[in-house]
Amino acid sequence: VVKRAMRANPSRQEQGGMVAKESPLAVSNVLVVCGKCNRPTRLNRKRLEDGKPARSCKRCGEMIGKV
Repeated sequence: VVKRAMRANPSRQEQGGMVAKESPLAVSNVLVVCGKCNRPTRLNRKRLEDGKPARSCKRCGEMIGKV
C-alpha cells in the first residue's frame, strides 16, 4: 500500500488529500524463505552432478529447489 497526493477536482466534487492505494511489488524486492534456517535469503545458483541447475540458500547452503 502506498500513499499518493490527490489533487481536488471541483468538476466531480472530489476532495483532495492523501489517498492510500495498492501498487504492484517488484519481484526483485522479494526474498525466498529458507526451510532449514527459516530466514529470508538470497539464492545461490549451483550445478548438480547431472549438470542440471539448482538453487541453494546463501546463508546455510541448503538446496531450495531445482530450476
